[in-house]
Amino acid sequence: MIADERGIVRFINPAYTKLTGVEAEDIIGQELSAARPSARLPEVIKSGKPLYNVHRKVGDVEYIASMHPIIVQEKVIGGVTIASDITEMQNLNKKLINYRNKVKGLINRVKEQNVARYDFCDILGISPEFQKIMRMAQKLSQSNISVLIRGESGTGKELFAHAIHNASKRAQGPFVVVNCAAIPVNLLESELFGYEAGAFTGANKQGKSGLVEIADEGTIFLDEIGDMNVDLQAKLLRFLQSMQFQRVGGTETVDVNVRVIAATNRDLESMVEKETFREDLYYRLNAAQLKIPPLRERKEDMEILINYFLAKNGNKDCGHYTLAEDTKRILFRYPWPGNIRELENTVNFLTSISNENVIASSNLPEKFFRDRPDRHPREDVNKEKQALIDALELFGKSVKGKKEAAKHLKISLATLYNRLKYYGIK
Repeated sequence: MIADERGIVRFINPAYTKLTGVEAEDIIGQELSAARPSARLPEVIKSGKPLYNVHRKVGDVEYIASMHPIIVQEKVIGGVTIASDITEMQNLNKKLINYRNKVKGLINRVKEQNVARYDFCDILGISPEFQKIMRMAQKLSQSNISVLIRGESGTGKELFAHAIHNASKRAQGPFVVVNCAAIPVNLLESELFGYEAGAFTGANKQGKSGLVEIADEGTIFLDEIGDMNVDLQAKLLRFLQSMQFQRVGGTETVDVNVRVIAATNRDLESMVEKETFREDLYYRLNAAQLKIPPLRERKEDMEILINYFLAKNGNKDCGHYTLAEDTKRILFRYPWPGNIRELENTVNFLTSISNENVIASSNLPEKFFRDRPDRHPREDVNKEKQALIDALELFGKSVKGKKEAAKHLKISLATLYNRLKYYGIK
C-alpha cells in the first residue's frame, strides 16, 4: 500500500487485498487514518522514520508490516507499507521445530549407538608387563595421535580403544567402531565415507553419511585394519593426511576432526614386505603402538580374571562360584589360544552346567585334557593305559583322586581298579 504526503491512499496491490481483506475501491482516495484508525503509516510519513515488523491481525490471519517513508530530494512525499503473511511462516516454523526435534532424536540415537562402554578400571591385570601397557595407554589417551593396538584375537584390544577414548578430551564425542573384516570390500568405502543420492544401484535415495562423518569430534576405531583392501588403504591414507574426504559419488570436500585408533592381530610388517599392506599407511597408523600380551604370558593375571568372571555369573539364586583346586590347576596349565575371550566363555560354560558352587574338573570340556604340554609320551603302551596314567597324574592317586579319575574316564571305580591292576599301574 502507498499513501501520499497527506496520508491519502493512492495504491494497493492484489496481494495486500488478499492478505488484509481491504478492497482497492474501498480505500483508494481515502485518508488512511480515517479509513483505518490503527494504521501506523501516517506516523511514518509525518516523522520520516521507518517502522519494522509491526505485528497485525485480521480475523485468523496474522501478518507483519514494515513501513517506510518515500523521500525525494530530502523531502517526504509519501509512505509505503509492505505486509507479509506470518500465518504460513508460523506453520512452517512449527514444521521446522518438529523436524529439528526428529533430527535431534536421530542424532541422540546415533550417539547412543556410538558410545565407548569401557574405562581403564574395566581392564583387569596385575602383571608388571600388563601394568606397563596400561600406563602407556593412559598417557596416550591425553594426546590426539593415532594409536595402533596389536595383539592376538581375544586379548582385549577393543577394551583398550574404548578406555583410551573415554579418558580423552574427546570423551563427550562419538566412539565409532568399524570392523574392517566384517564389512564386504565393495561396501566398505561407502560405509566409511558415505555416499550421495543415486551414487550406485541400491543406494539410499537421500544419500548416507559415512562412519567417518558420524565420528566427527570423536574417535573412530578401525578394528581388524589388516583385513582392509589395498585400494581402500590408499583412500584411508589420504583422509588421515588431510582429515578431508569426498562421499562416494560426490564432489564436495567434507572436513572432519576425528582421532583414529586401529587394531589388528595380523603381522603388518610381513604384509608390508609382501605389499598387501601399504607401508605409508602403516607408519601413519603406527604413530604410537600398544602390544597386548597373550593370556599365556600373563599367568599372574589368571586368578583375578577367573574370579571376576565367576563373580559376574553368580547371583542371589545360585550364590558365588569357586573352582576346585584341580580345576584351577588345569585352567592355569592350558595355553588359551583364544585368550581372555576363551577364558570368559569357558567360565560361563562351567557356571552354566555345574550343579555345585565348587566347580569340579569333571565339568571341563574335553579339549582341556588333550595334548597336555606336561605329558610324558609312552610309545610302548596303548591309548587306554596312557589315559589311565594321565588321569592319575591329573587327579592324584588318593581314593578321592581315583574317584574323580573314574568319573572323568566315565567308568566305575571298580573298573578303574581292575584296569590299573591289569596294566600294572600303581
